Amino acid sequence: MFEDNDAIGDHNVARHRRKRQQRRLLNSLLDTFRGDERVKTIGRDPVLRALIDERFDVRPAIAKCQVVVGDQSVTVVVVPDRLWHRPGAMGRLLDASRAMAKLDRVCLLYPQWALGSGIDLVDCVMRTIGDRRSRAASAGGNVQATSQVA
Repeated sequence: MFEDNDAIGDHNVARHRRKRQQRRLLNSLLDTFRGDERVKTIGRDPVLRALIDERFDVRPAIAKCQVVVGDQSVTVVVVPDRLWHRPGAMGRLLDASRAMAKLDRVCLLYPQWALGSGIDLVDCVMRTIGDRRSRAASAGGNVQATSQVA
């Protein structure tokens, strides 16, 4: 009898921990973009959320935010370090990112450590957008690619 209640309690604790981590990551991500005139924050990306839900039984504690850089809409995803180093989880996240590319949407994945490392995430996003545009121009059309900081 008590074992069932403990299992439910453990599930609630784990869910609460994931939500708290997700909030912290999202706040850090939004702080990165706040005040930078080159980026306009749009908010959530329902397409990515649906793709993530298709690939995971339990939604991972990733922080995702849709932004506009110049005239390009970009979904930026910060992946917790513990997931970044798990091949199964990263494979599913990369698969979702590739699915976004097939829908002609840009999805960039960054590890959690990139937020506090002094890396200018806005510059990384802008550089990636510029690289995609130059590849598309040289290829004579759309380039479907995903980006991942190693």
